[in-house]
Amino acid sequence: MYDLYTYIKNTYIQSVKKIEAERKKIQNEKKILMCRKKLEMSLDKLIPKLKEVNQVAQEMEKPIVFELKLQQRSDSIEALTATEQADRLAAMDPVVVVTNKKTGQRWIWSQKKFDQRRFMIMDQFHQFQEGLLQKGSAADDPFWDPPSSVMIGRAFMYLKALSHLVEIDEKFDVVDIKGKGVAKISVKILPMGLDNEELDYLREPKELLGMSFKLKIVIQSVEGLPDDFAYYPKVKFLFQDKNMETSEVPGKSVDPKFGWENELEFNSADEELLDYFLHSVAVF
Repeated sequence: MYDLYTYIKNTYIQSVKKIEAERKKIQNEKKILMCRKKLEMSLDKLIPKLKEVNQVAQEMEKPIVFELKLQQRSDSIEALTATEQADRLAAMDPVVVVTNKKTGQRWIWSQKKFDQRRFMIMDQFHQFQEGLLQKGSAADDPFWDPPSSVMIGRAFMYLKALSHLVEIDEKFDVVDIKGKGVAKISVKILPMGLDNEELDYLREPKELLGMSFKLKIVIQSVEGLPDDFAYYPKVKFLFQDKNMETSEVPGKSVDPKFGWENELEFNSADEELLDYFLHSVAVF
């Protein structure tokens, strides 16, 4: 009798789980379908406008090309579940990539910015057709933007070695949103005492608790930047809750040398810092 009861109970639980899984699957499929329709509607409006401004650029002999790109707001680059697929699709934005074919400079415009510039471009085009267009400064040119930051990818540095006060000195892959390696970054993090003295290796991470020390962070260089994104490169990064960035390397460089240094002091290391070293990453 007990075995029969157990069997019925387990069968019921399995059936409930199966029904719940099917319900979530249907919900996710509906969400994905709705997101796709919303995205398709945005693209249906945007694509004809892109064709129009590209034609105008040709007629005005502007070395500018407008292209469509789907930009992901999500940071994850790992395999996605059905729920994550729906969430990622909902976080996908169509943007406009603007490229100057002469200089190789590239900008990313949001749909809103593109619509604003398109209005200005069409107004300038009408003046051009009527022979009324006067030469102005670059700032008055709706096809032009000053150099702006474009993120090409991220690098992730695991910090477990720091819980033992061991130096990190490595090259890390810079990966784009699809997980493809696009460059390499050389970073060093050196633990030291507050008076710059060397520190002994810690056998157990918990020995770090209560210690005062500092970390010297050195961003040495980046290798193999894509040619189109090699103008005025710089590195931004997040370490714990601190946002930092290097200065720009002037001009164009596919292998920029930064030699950037900064020191972070920690007085009486606590559990939160130790947990960060053991389970989190610094993002560059």
